[in-house]
Amino acid sequence: MWARFLTLFLGFSIELPLFASNAYDWYKKAKEAVEKKEYVLALENYRKSLNLRPTYLPALLDYVELLLKMGYVEEAFPLAERSLKLEKQNPRAQELYARSLLAKGELDGARDFLQKEIEKSPENPEFLYLMSQYHLRKGQLFAARQKLQKILKRQPGHLGSYLLLAEVFSREGRYDLAQKQLEQAQRIEKENPEILVAMGDNSLRHLLKSMDMDFHNTYPSPSLFDVASHYYENALGYDPHLFSANLALSRLKVLMRRCDEAQPLIERVLQLNPHFFEALYLNGYCQKNLVPTLYRKLLQEDGNNDILRHSYERHLVGQRALHGSLLLESAKYHLDEANRLLRENLMDKALFEAKLAIYLYDDLPQAHEFLLEYYRTQKDFSHFEQELKWLRQNTKKQLYRDLWEKWIHERRELPFYKEGLYKLEDYVSRTPVYIFPFTPNEVQQMYPDAGLNLAEKIDLALRGRGRITSLPANDIEQIRRELKNLTPFGDGGQYTGRTAQRLLELAEQRFGQDLRPLWLRRPLQYALTGTYDTNGSSISFQARLIDLRSGLTLAHHQGHYKGRGYLRDAALSLAQFLEQNTPYYGHVIKIARNGVLINLGRRDKMKKGQKVQVLREERPIGELTITRTEMDLSWAEIPFSAEQKEIQSGDMVKPIL
Repeated sequence: MWARFLTLFLGFSIELPLFASNAYDWYKKAKEAVEKKEYVLALENYRKSLNLRPTYLPALLDYVELLLKMGYVEEAFPLAERSLKLEKQNPRAQELYARSLLAKGELDGARDFLQKEIEKSPENPEFLYLMSQYHLRKGQLFAARQKLQKILKRQPGHLGSYLLLAEVFSREGRYDLAQKQLEQAQRIEKENPEILVAMGDNSLRHLLKSMDMDFHNTYPSPSLFDVASHYYENALGYDPHLFSANLALSRLKVLMRRCDEAQPLIERVLQLNPHFFEALYLNGYCQKNLVPTLYRKLLQEDGNNDILRHSYERHLVGQRALHGSLLLESAKYHLDEANRLLRENLMDKALFEAKLAIYLYDDLPQAHEFLLEYYRTQKDFSHFEQELKWLRQNTKKQLYRDLWEKWIHERRELPFYKEGLYKLEDYVSRTPVYIFPFTPNEVQQMYPDAGLNLAEKIDLALRGRGRITSLPANDIEQIRRELKNLTPFGDGGQYTGRTAQRLLELAEQRFGQDLRPLWLRRPLQYALTGTYDTNGSSISFQARLIDLRSGLTLAHHQGHYKGRGYLRDAALSLAQFLEQNTPYYGHVIKIARNGVLINLGRRDKMKKGQKVQVLREERPIGELTITRTEMDLSWAEIPFSAEQKEIQSGDMVKPIL
């Protein structure tokens, strides 16, 4: 009442203490909120200040800095641009613009901008520091380290350089040196919680690196993960609403399969930034009932996120009875991808997408028709028959009934049918490889199930592909469920000596249940393991092919894939790597009228004129020359030497390379 009275009496309004009348007042309130660690309120007050005066530079700069700290990268960048346009020579505006470019992943743009500023001010520590961030993001650790050491030599109190140098040392595997840098940073600012977050990251990075171990080692005790957890919790003791600490600790809790402890942390991150992608992803990971709606919505915003798509589809497959319509939607997406890739003549990728469509939703005739045509052109008669049989039984179209009758007559003239091999799959033996879930390489780019997603994609890529195959899906599910209990984190049990031994035991049990002739069975001996990094719509990996019985590494492979279908492309690359490097062999099926019949064919890269060695109990007993090849079978010339006449069905056959 008094305020209204004075307004009428004096002819102008006054401001009560609870309200702000101009941009400066809201800016001042925002600063006070930051001091009190009330970051959501601070953001709101900065917005009010800038709504009143969009060009108010102090508020603009502080607002951008807080937005970047809280993960609002897309909102921060245009404001950083605006601040730079207002004052092009303002050092803080320049720094925040460069930081925004780095945060957006526009690394080349950040480099170009920083190079120009460094040419003008070669000794400016902030520009050198930001250029070090660029080098670190590009994996140029030596260049980053050089610049940071140069800064600290001239300005020993530059806190950010200590933190970033610690990260460089940590990524180089020099964890003790990293810790020393962080302790030095604490001498500068003893109660800075960001230093504790960096200590937690260094500790966790050390542990994760130790996960990629040799055959004789096992994982460290789960209690060692609590060292990293302790650092993050101490940071939250200083500032319960610190975005980086809440996010880091929630990642760690999820990774350790402690979703009940992670959930309050995830919720706090979402209170600070309701649109932060990683927190939304973790929320769905821990609360599976949210996945169908939450992940589907996220996919509509970012359709190129293969890890998200695979996690979404895995959840749907796990509850097929509830999500038939969503599975059909996903299957159609992959079938559309298959047709697009076919038009681009990318047949291997197109085939993968068509198979994935059927895996998600088998009752999709268009996908089966896609495979039918592919197998027909490849003369892959075994798979052609399977697809034609499905279409005849499930579509009821007269076309497929007629094609089936025609096929029944035509197959009688096929070489394998004439040899009495009526069901070809019963005579084909493939070498199985177990795919361990990959281990995260970097703590700050961590989907908790990305390593499992990649492993599952590789499993799918290997099925029906050639001489190398994954284990049956049911066996894989059972194995991963058991191996999960032998490791302190993750979804499926990463590779260690302990998990390798248990895997062999489980495989031996399965091998004993195989009722085919002994010489057609393949005991499990090889596995694939590795590490990965994710960054936006991309994945990098380092993989090893391992002999499970000796623990020796047989071959290495690494790759980086980005953009649409990046997880698929990585899986296909790794499947090809396994085909090229996994030891394999076939068998003599029978001594036929027109030669020796062996169960290696064009699918196994066999060619006319190729030499193969015949062994029995690992003892060479002769050589054969391939005279004819089919998709899964080859014929070799009949041997004439007395020694080679010993060759009989069941003998092992190895290509001579």
